[in-house]
Amino acid sequence: MNTTKRLFALALVGLVGLALPLLLLFGADAVSAAPGDKVEFTKTASNSTPRVNDVFTFTLSFRNVSSQTLQVKVTDLNPYPAYLQIISSTVTGGAVYSASVGNTQVEGITWSGTLAVGVGTLPGPWTVVTYQARVIGMPGGVPSYQLVSAAQMADLASPGSLPMMVAWNTITLLPAPSTSRVVFTKNASNLTPRVGQTVTFNLNFANVSAQALQVRVTDLNYYPAYLQILTSTVTGGAVYSASVGSTLREGIVWQGPLVVGSLPITVTYQAKVISMPTGVTSYPVTNYAQMIDLSTPGSLPLNTAWTTINLMSTWSLYLPLLAR
Repeated sequence: MNTTKRLFALALVGLVGLALPLLLLFGADAVSAAPGDKVEFTKTASNSTPRVNDVFTFTLSFRNVSSQTLQVKVTDLNPYPAYLQIISSTVTGGAVYSASVGNTQVEGITWSGTLAVGVGTLPGPWTVVTYQARVIGMPGGVPSYQLVSAAQMADLASPGSLPMMVAWNTITLLPAPSTSRVVFTKNASNLTPRVGQTVTFNLNFANVSAQALQVRVTDLNYYPAYLQILTSTVTGGAVYSASVGSTLREGIVWQGPLVVGSLPITVTYQAKVISMPTGVTSYPVTNYAQMIDLSTPGSLPLNTAWTTINLMSTWSLYLPLLAR
């Protein structure tokens, strides 16, 4: 009896040992889609943190996991034309590039065709579409910027019938490597000015690249309730404006060429502390100046110069009471 039980146990172990490799072998192509889904659809990027001027690859992968042949259209638009640019000659997998997809007036790629069913219980074959994009810029004044994009799939035979028809992707844009083209600083003559006092702001900038630059430097007053620019004190070829561009803020503007190898340009102006929030003895104020390359906007990786001053309340004088 004991011998019979031992033989049965050994046989059971043998069956399990045989079944496990088979499960691993055939389970490798198991359908990962949820029940009721007709397709598997993904969008990936070869570089999730590309820098300005980098080129990277988007990959769209999709296949039929239903028991019915599908006729579909895949569309992947570029919703960030100020920051990304599709390289049209790199589109593969039977997709086509368009500078204006449909009536969107946005560039993108499209793929239309048949998604075949698989053999038996296996899903259909993968269709893979790739294309490259170049990072051409990013917002100024931020260390990184996140872009979320989505490719869409539509069932041409039964529009709206695909429950999982969007493939999302997120990348984070970073500035160009720190091979700076300019040196750009801002400092203040007094870091703790009191109400009623004036402070001198100094902007210094120079071209440290091998190419002449045409730039515009803008320094706005973001705290008009507390600071007031003294218009007659602006130097260094800059000009004062009560409303810079469309900002409706006062500020100073310098515009001109930065010659290769030239000495730094210095712009100065004074501002008066006219008030500060009540109920506090000091108040930090951070202002920043910005520089843009007029020839290639967004091409300067270090285009912001910061300074912080702490506004202080007026002096208080306490006189002791004199005894009679």
